[in-house]
Amino acid sequence: MTLMVELCYPRPPVLDGQAILAAARVLHPGVEWMNEDATEGPMMFAFPDLAHTYADGVNAPLGVALLPGSQAIAGDPERYDTSQTWDWDEASAALQSSPHTVLVSELMGRVHPPKQRVEAFGAIVDVLIALTEPAATWWPFSGRAMAPGDAVVSTLGGLVNVRMFNDADAPGNLLMDTIGLHALGLPDVEMYFSGLDPKRIAGLLYDVAHYLVDGNEIEDGASIVQSRLEPDRAVLRLDPPTA
Repeated sequence: MTLMVELCYPRPPVLDGQAILAAARVLHPGVEWMNEDATEGPMMFAFPDLAHTYADGVNAPLGVALLPGSQAIAGDPERYDTSQTWDWDEASAALQSSPHTVLVSELMGRVHPPKQRVEAFGAIVDVLIALTEPAATWWPFSGRAMAPGDAVVSTLGGLVNVRMFNDADAPGNLLMDTIGLHALGLPDVEMYFSGLDPKRIAGLLYDVAHYLVDGNEIEDGASIVQSRLEPDRAVLRLDPPTA
């Protein structure tokens, strides 16, 4: 899958490509224009030092594109479902009052390691948030809205969300999982439990997510299974902690 985020604004943002490039180079000195002379279409940036060499010898650098647009989102809960956004009460209101968007989309990412993908994507997203001050951010693969000040990709931002569901057949039992690691080609993580603090479990799941994105291998004997909940994907199923 391709990493992406929608930055949402009450008014059309001004995208200063030179300012974005200069600020991104502070975070990642190797970033370059991919289409500096483009007069229409997406604004694109490339990371030549983060390149994949195919069997035919062609190098494919990671890239990030910016696509401004406008969406009529007010009253459309199916487009921005904030039911699994647990830490921002104003999410729905901020999204519905911000009809102008910039879609930030990864280019040529799937062949690269997850950590490289997060680094390149974050160098553009974090800078764009700082320079253009959106009112909200929406992360489609994690189903999460985030306040812009919290959506820092270098700490995974909204790339990964932790969801929580009650088991209707077993009151008091909860299923918590991550959603978003699958977009990086990694297994998500889930745990079924009762009698434990959900905040503690959420912290544990985020820790595992960072562990996997950093390139650490899953230990032998860990259970990789199909997810209990949609979307259907591979997950690392964890046993509840005992203490």
